[in-house]
Amino acid sequence: MVFSDGTFEGELDSVARLLGIEWGRTVLYERALPLWKDSTDRTSADHREVLAELRSRLWGLATDPDPRILALFLSRYPDFDPHESTGSETRGTVRALRTFQESLTGQLRATRDRLVQTVDEYARHPEVELSEWLSGQYEEYVQFLRNVDPALSSSLTRP
Repeated sequence: MVFSDGTFEGELDSVARLLGIEWGRTVLYERALPLWKDSTDRTSADHREVLAELRSRLWGLATDPDPRILALFLSRYPDFDPHESTGSETRGTVRALRTFQESLTGQLRATRDRLVQTVDEYARHPEVELSEWLSGQYEEYVQFLRNVDPALSSSLTRP
């Protein structure tokens, strides 16, 4: 369990996995948000073209965590830093950090794939107007990011 103040309870590996999932989804939504916004602004164009471009741009999003993410993670959770641990703790800390990185990378890919799938599903079965659908999706991702730790979200978007 991870608390809002950044402390946690439980095994390092389990916490690392949970944090990797949360951070991966957050990073990918942060990367995708401008693409959704751009598409929302282009709804007067051909709908198939807008969806194809959005799908292509989503598919092209980076799913590798950049070094800033790991540095931010270690600054927020020093218990996972192998350089801060001693003796027998080091092996468990290294394993937990690897678990975080694997979980993060997996979630980046899974979230990207889910966003592409969302576009594909709408393209096959559009139940509402494109502008309404794009706006709704955009707001859903904004709402998710509002519920994430603001320090995490804003730190990940800074160049």
